[in-house]
Amino acid sequence: MDVYETVKRIHNSADQNKMAGDTIKEFGADNKFLIFKRIVDPLVEQSYQEIKARWIDKLAAVDIYGRSHALTMLIYVRWDDKL
Repeated sequence: MDVYETVKRIHNSADQNKMAGDTIKEFGADNKFLIFKRIVDPLVEQSYQEIKARWIDKLAAVDIYGRSHALTMLIYVRWDDKL
């Protein structure tokens, strides 16, 4: 639940319109995948850093698999979460 709650909080508090707008200003609006990646990557990284800080001394390999878990949870939160 810690991963879920962390990712959901970070996702819901991010100004994703600003993040997209900044990317569009810099690169244009044609590359939708780039725009999306420039939104998702910082959310995953911020989530990972928080989770790692809490779990690094308690859970093996959190530093190896934490980003992957944060990304997987972000996909869930973004498209499937009904809570």
